[in-house]
Amino acid sequence: IVLYYKGAGVNAVLALLLNLVILLGMLAYFKASLTLPGIAGVILTLGMAVDTNVLVFERIREELREGKTPRAAIEQGFSRAFATIIDTHLSSIFTAIVLYAVGNDQLKGFGVSLTVGLIISLFTSLYMTRTIFEIWLAKGWLKDLNFFEGLVKLIHARYWDFMSIRYYWFTATVILTLLGAGLFIYRADSDPA
Repeated sequence: IVLYYKGAGVNAVLALLLNLVILLGMLAYFKASLTLPGIAGVILTLGMAVDTNVLVFERIREELREGKTPRAAIEQGFSRAFATIIDTHLSSIFTAIVLYAVGNDQLKGFGVSLTVGLIISLFTSLYMTRTIFEIWLAKGWLKDLNFFEGLVKLIHARYWDFMSIRYYWFTATVILTLLGAGLFIYRADSDPA
């Protein structure tokens, strides 16, 4: 993320570190044991925090392409990505609550760490990254935002016709689905219980 988004990536990494510190602090405060499902919840939380930053930074990139100043691009980037970020986080939080309500102890640990992590992720991704940008702008450290454009140029330099091979992938998907279903049925029949 630092290589691709440069200064904005440094901002995201700072927010991710803060996210992890707050999350582990909250888990320690509530004396929650960190089991493997709990660790999976922490990892998923960090993944969603990265995704949130990518959404915001891509919106900022779009605003910069339209010729806006860094301050205006940051403001518009956060406001345009806000609804999507809230939607993804709330749907994941509701899923984690259901897992906690109906699951066993393992799923409850996953649900708790995921719910707490996503709430913290909203705070760090939407508030802390923006605050860091505002501090950088106020101090004069952020004159312009530069993102790595090499990959974007490579993708747009040539037309990639992904749909021309769709029938191969459809066929592979059907074959793998049938193979998986067959193995599932075979194992269910051979189960001694």
